[in-house]
Amino acid sequence: MKTRFGKVPALMCVEYLYKEGMRKLRDGEKPVAWRSVNSVAERHYKGGGLVRIVCHFPNPYFPNYGGLRVKLEDKSAKLVASADSPEKSRWLAMLEEVADGVRDLNDRGVIPIFGPMHEMNGEWFWWGAKIPVDTQRKLWNQIKAALDAKGCRVVWLNALAAGRSLEQYRLPDGSYDFFNADIVGLDVYKYKRAKNLGCIKDKYDAVIENGKIFAVAEFGVKFGLDDKNGAYDVSTLTEQLDMHCPRSFCVLFWHGPWGIQIYKNAGKLMNDPKLIKFPEAVFDGK
Repeated sequence: MKTRFGKVPALMCVEYLYKEGMRKLRDGEKPVAWRSVNSVAERHYKGGGLVRIVCHFPNPYFPNYGGLRVKLEDKSAKLVASADSPEKSRWLAMLEEVADGVRDLNDRGVIPIFGPMHEMNGEWFWWGAKIPVDTQRKLWNQIKAALDAKGCRVVWLNALAAGRSLEQYRLPDGSYDFFNADIVGLDVYKYKRAKNLGCIKDKYDAVIENGKIFAVAEFGVKFGLDDKNGAYDVSTLTEQLDMHCPRSFCVLFWHGPWGIQIYKNAGKLMNDPKLIKFPEAVFDGK
């Protein structure tokens, strides 16, 4: 990025779960892998960037983990029940280890953005929309309790799927229950949404009206192309944000075939003066 465009994004996202929770563990492997990324996150943060932690929690119903996208017949009931179980023990042990990683970052002087259970309004992850909202809330509170027990300091992010409804989180008074997150984001994928952020404006408005900071928490057009419309011109993104989501805090491009570097006019976007880049971002919160 630095070589091609002369700039590096201000926001770095690091994954805390081994192999993004998708592969069963072999002997000696552990589900949480923060030790390999915290030093990288520290360098970025102290150099003038921000850090976000994402957690693709593997499925604690499997002794060898994996199973990120396997739906649970009991809708995660064992994890939030008062009774102990092997599933609950594996879940809570993962949370404690994640909290250890966050605390290590704090001890290094880093205050990360922390966004667990992303896209919970979608049905593809085990913690997603196939389980009751009340259970999702209890899982979120268990994560928060684990971090609180270690004295962790984070900025909480609830990243929801742009292509799914938010209605299950609407309260009787018309407001939304975003689980006490500081930032509420939408994960925006596919060409048509990227080309016209007006399709998420109703959700953006709901976030702002509920007094939350808004983020495009993930963004991407796979391989930067659309079968019918050709290459996506990423330099139009700031115009779309100004038009439809003017109070957006950030845009986080996903990695691999969704990364910034693959898009048409990526260099123009990276040098857009409206965007804060590394090393210009400094968190001065309490």
